[in-house]
Amino acid sequence: MLKFRFKLKINDAIEAKCTRHPRFNPEKEGHNFKGGCATCQKLWNVYRAKLELERAVRLFQRESGPWIKYRQPRATKPAAAPDAIETPIVLGGHDVLE
Repeated sequence: MLKFRFKLKINDAIEAKCTRHPRFNPEKEGHNFKGGCATCQKLWNVYRAKLELERAVRLFQRESGPWIKYRQPRATKPAAAPDAIETPIVLGGHDVLE
């Protein structure tokens, strides 16, 4: 049996800009590098890798959905019914069971 546990937690922020093109934004401008600038190209590569990772995680979650087995809650014992208990009835000083 193959068991695969996947837990991904990335808590990282990158603040970077090209010294020659400080207004270059790979999210808005895409792969249109300013004059073939290597720094702008590296910024685009980092942004593209982020998008690919997010897409791969979404694809994995969508495709692995049918095979995921969720834990069932534990079954609880049923409580005793109140009418199962015999209560004595007192008639004229004598105990009689129903």
